[in-house]
Amino acid sequence: MRLFIAVDLDNNLKEKIYNIVEKLKTTDCNIKWVEKENLHITLKFIGETPEEKIETIKKSIQKAIDGIKKFKLSISGFGFFPNMKFPRVLWLGVKEGENQLKTIAERLNPSEKNFSCHLTIGRFKSTKNLEKLTDLLEKLQLDFVGETEVSQVVLFRSELTKSGPIYTPLEKFNLC
Repeated sequence: MRLFIAVDLDNNLKEKIYNIVEKLKTTDCNIKWVEKENLHITLKFIGETPEEKIETIKKSIQKAIDGIKKFKLSISGFGFFPNMKFPRVLWLGVKEGENQLKTIAERLNPSEKNFSCHLTIGRFKSTKNLEKLTDLLEKLQLDFVGETEVSQVVLFRSELTKSGPIYTPLEKFNLC
């Protein structure tokens, strides 16, 4: 079973983000866009996991969120991984709530100290029309995309299909 741990977003924020994606699609870039229902912020990608390890993972999630209260999350700005010259991923940034996300991510990944809070919205297949895309991103002025309250962390199952990934929540863990 392929697993990851993430913060899911409410439908209102997903709608706002997807309105931006729809505008970006007009640039005719060669990008595989993340489907609206799949928008999330990954805290840890686990990958293929045997069934018998799931209980241990659930305990580690509960431990990682211990003492963390519900918090406001705001989406702001954009960027590229690894960089704008050779982009592979287009993402939106996290402004408010970044410290809480980093705390949870670092507790889940003690050896990973360079967690980058981001929300992937697309994966580049090529750099076709990249300049057109960056021009539009600048014009959209994504200083504030939207916000939501984070009240839980979710363990997701990821099933890869020909039509794209299907994410299924296995368990939700409530914050204080």
